Amino acid sequence: MTDTLSLWSLHLPTRVVFGVDALFRLPEMAIGQRLLLITTPGFVKRGVADKVKEIMAARIIHVHDDIQPNPDLDHLDRCGKTLKPLGIDGIIALGGGSVMDSAKALAMLLGGDPALTLDANLRGSMAAPERALPIIAVPTTAGTGSEVTPFATIWDHAAAQKYSILGPHLRPQIALLDPKLTLGLPTEVTVSTALDAISQAFESYWGRASNAVTEAWAGHAFRLGLESLPQIVANPDSLVDRGQMMAASLLAGMAISHTRTAIAHSISYPITARFGLPHGFACSFTLPAILEFNAEQFPNRATALAHVVGEPDVTALVDRLLTLFKTVDLSSWMAAYVPTIDQLKPFIPEMITPGRADNNMRAVSFDDIETLLERSKALVDLY
Repeated sequence: MTDTLSLWSLHLPTRVVFGVDALFRLPEMAIGQRLLLITTPGFVKRGVADKVKEIMAARIIHVHDDIQPNPDLDHLDRCGKTLKPLGIDGIIALGGGSVMDSAKALAMLLGGDPALTLDANLRGSMAAPERALPIIAVPTTAGTGSEVTPFATIWDHAAAQKYSILGPHLRPQIALLDPKLTLGLPTEVTVSTALDAISQAFESYWGRASNAVTEAWAGHAFRLGLESLPQIVANPDSLVDRGQMMAASLLAGMAISHTRTAIAHSISYPITARFGLPHGFACSFTLPAILEFNAEQFPNRATALAHVVGEPDVTALVDRLLTLFKTVDLSSWMAAYVPTIDQLKPFIPEMITPGRADNNMRAVSFDDIETLLERSKALVDLY
């Protein structure tokens, strides 16, 4: 368990509104009069963007749906230059993790130094501004928890490189979580984002900055995720289970906003960048092996996590994860993007990401990562 005598702090500035039809609370959330709606072409085609515009009357002056999966910094810089003349004073982000990441990057670009670019900040040495436009986050997936976190993931696809931008000014002011918005998601998106939330909860529990509160959030998120995802796979229209998964995502996001993620995410970044494997699959397939690895040094903590989700011991929790992976057919998703585990091994040096790999309570070496990959291959029955 967490050392209750250690020093820690919490900062929870995002106002959260959660429940069916929470979307209709948007007009009460005054963050500006010239609002930019950031979303995807899918929500435009399905009429959801028009519904949001109707709810907000004339306050939305532009809809931006030019959003890429795993958003690229050069593309965002071009979008920022196009949007800057509009005089935006607030952003509504309607979508999944890529929309949230894009919204945070654009909030920084549109609300800060006119000379700032992501190229200058992430590839160069130009400091990020200490302010950004206010954001209302309306997530449509149950996975990233980005609606309550102070960071965003931005990709340099030309260099197969992942960056993080972070700062308290990037936390959305308001998060509206409406489980109805997750109905009808493609299976791949539902499963991948849910596995991301489960991974975040797991990693927060093992994060070096874990404390009594984040441990409670992470444990509850982990339990909700393990319980609700199989139910969603069996019955995708279950609003109750969709709501539980969204709650798991929210709690996991709250937890990692204080602890960050750890080794599973660190391993995942080059896999997504180089093979295109969706993020949730890339960061979850190593969880059983990491659990065994961490349990060798922290057996009592690992057993406590098993008890949180109703399992008697670590072996039972590993089996629980493996059963979940079989339910969602993780091995098939992996095989569709990554031909063999051996093809990942040349990129092991890229899997030690500062601030992630060294955030795991047990130190991890390059040799350990190779062992984790091999153990994951055996456990998850890959290939």
